[in-house]
Amino acid sequence: MEPPSRKNKRRSVINPVQYTRESETAGDVFDGVVFNISESGFFMITPEALQEGQKITIREGLHPCPREAIVKWSRKYKDIYYKVGAEFI
Repeated sequence: MEPPSRKNKRRSVINPVQYTRESETAGDVFDGVVFNISESGFFMITPEALQEGQKITIREGLHPCPREAIVKWSRKYKDIYYKVGAEFI
């Protein structure tokens, strides 16, 4: 069975990012690394747990303006990290 097609083609990157979570106190900033990105979303690895449906704001060097996204899925990875898929809104 083939995986479902994506809205937009993703490109591979290794891009450190910072993000904030909607439910957090203002000023709390978290780190992650984006490994692929498209016009509609991205995949990153982060040491912080994120919840499906959680709204985050991501800031990264290739796109100077902050962008909001919704976490579509999050899975534990290697005991200390999380794999996260998110869609830009």
